[in-house]
Amino acid sequence: MSRAWTAFRLLLAAQVVLAGWAASGAGDCGACRATGSWLALAGFALYASMLAGALAWGPSAAVFGAALFAAGVHAVLVAHLWIADLRCGVCAATAVGAALLAVLAVACDRGNLARGAAVVPWAVLAAVAAVGWPRPAAAVPAPADPAAAVRLTVFTQADCPYCDRLRDEVMPALEKEFGARLRVVWRPAADLPAIRRTPTVVVAPERNGRGGRVFEGLPTAGDLRDAIRSAEGRP
Repeated sequence: MSRAWTAFRLLLAAQVVLAGWAASGAGDCGACRATGSWLALAGFALYASMLAGALAWGPSAAVFGAALFAAGVHAVLVAHLWIADLRCGVCAATAVGAALLAVLAVACDRGNLARGAAVVPWAVLAAVAAVGWPRPAAAVPAPADPAAAVRLTVFTQADCPYCDRLRDEVMPALEKEFGARLRVVWRPAADLPAIRRTPTVVVAPERNGRGGRVFEGLPTAGDLRDAIRSAEGRP
């Protein structure tokens, strides 16, 4: 058995663990939740099926095709998170793993180059159909203090009265209370088409973007205050 195939199976097992961790909620973050928790579950199911197929059938076209498909899907998801300025170590690690699986698939069988040319465009189309096409983010002013402890990423859209209430009634008090410790980033909902309700607010630590919360719809000032304090590591 070739070293490339052995490495492929080991990396595939690692992908199952990462996807399962994200799907269980243990590695949950604002980035994952903003794009929909069902994506983590779908990823876990895909990688688990691929691993079962690899163990049962060996280096088959179906297993390699699924790996190439996953790489195309991850490319679109990473683009979404990048334009939305959201960060997640689990998402990044899984995307890198998917790319490496595609490379190992070609190392195992050069015929996968042609297979990838056929499969990856369909994977991109499937991902776009599920979460929408990535769009360039609107310009965001630089924060007053780049060392802010917590970031609020707020997705809004035009003709949304709840968005107006959040901007005019809820946020001013929070910005006054937390000051430079809080960075607020306003984004059009079109930047991340998977957003289901507006406003959607992602509250996460500025340093690593993990361990935060997502509010779909208009949150109360109290809910946001508790989430900000939690992201700061304060009771």
